Amino acid sequence: MRKSLAGVVIVMFVAACGLVAADDQNLKDGQYLRGKVVRVDPDKNVVIIRTGEGNQAKEMEYRVNNDTKYWGTDRQTLNDGLKYKGFREGTDVWYRPGTGNNAQTMSELRFYNPSTTNPNKDK
Repeated sequence: MRKSLAGVVIVMFVAACGLVAADDQNLKDGQYLRGKVVRVDPDKNVVIIRTGEGNQAKEMEYRVNNDTKYWGTDRQTLNDGLKYKGFREGTDVWYRPGTGNNAQTMSELRFYNPSTTNPNKDK
């Protein structure tokens, strides 16, 4: 009985992970996920993001690569990737994960809400 219960738990965990990845893949153009930086490991090309609130909060680990794009709070492209000084625990970020086999790879990460208009655009 313990083996079958353990098997059910494992299947449920794998299914839940698949649903999270499926949710990420169903983002339409212009849509981003919002989260907070938990930690960054530039040497391993990994960023951990917390999404959700309270009991619904989840920490997701994403890999980054040479194709990952970053934007700072000034809406300008960042060239220093995970070594950017703005990567601090608790910082709000908006991001797009990859799709398919790259669902755990970050494709874009922004330190501003891309759905808001640029207040400095007309200055």
